[in-house]
Formats: sequence, structure tokens, C-alpha cells
Amino acid sequence: MVGLGTADLAAEMGVTMDWESMQLARLLLIEAAKKANIQAMDGAWVQLADIEGLKVETKRAATLGFTVKPCVHPNQVAAVHDALTPSAEEVAQARMITEAFQRAGGKAVQVDGRMIDVPVAQSARRTLAIWNKISGQ
Repeated sequence: MVGLGTADLAAEMGVTMDWESMQLARLLLIEAAKKANIQAMDGAWVQLADIEGLKVETKRAATLGFTVKPCVHPNQVAAVHDALTPSAEEVAQARMITEAFQRAGGKAVQVDGRMIDVPVAQSARRTLAIWNKISGQ
């Protein structure tokens, strides 16, 4: 696993720790982690009283491919867990996509007006794998 030290990087670079200032670092870290086939951990959220901001940032980080977010206070654990857990709607959509793709024999297929091909099916399988790991299935 590789992690992003947002506070350290911001201090070193003389920038703020907001999303925009850290976005390039996040993207580069995700790219390196994917190439090394390891998990990427996003930076810590240090605004302890802002749980809603933590949820938003964690969801945004998850859309980039981050699968871990460190908690610096016990009150952050539930918010991070919720943000990294696929919603029931996302799980249902992923199941529909993977089932349709399997029925099509691994060839491109249309689901709800959307083209489903290998990369889209891979993303759906990744969502299901995350769900299965979190839910203990």
C-alpha cells in the first residue's frame, strides 16, 4: 500500500490541503499504485468537526480509485466506511452490468442505454468485489 501525505506535501510545496491543490498528487499516486498493483490510501482529513466534508472528500477520492482513507479520530471511522462502501444502487447496477456482460459472452452489450464493454464490466466487477469484501460475502 502507498499513501498520500497531504499535510506533509502541502507544507513542503507551500500550498493548501484543499482538493484542487492535491488533485494532481492524488492522480499521480493512483497511477503509480495501479501500475504496481497495490492499494492507494488517500490523505487524512484533519478538519475533525467537519464530518460532512470528510464524507465528500472520501467519496471523491474513491472515484479516483482510492480504497483507503486514514482516520485521525474515532469519530471519522463511520463516515469513511460509509463513503467507501458502494451504495445499494451502485451494487445493483454493477450486478446488472456483470450479468448482462456474461450473458453476452463477454462481448459489448447495451444496458439501460449504456454500452457495456470490457472496461465497464471490469469496473462493475471491482464494485462488486469491494461490496463483497466489506459485507463479508
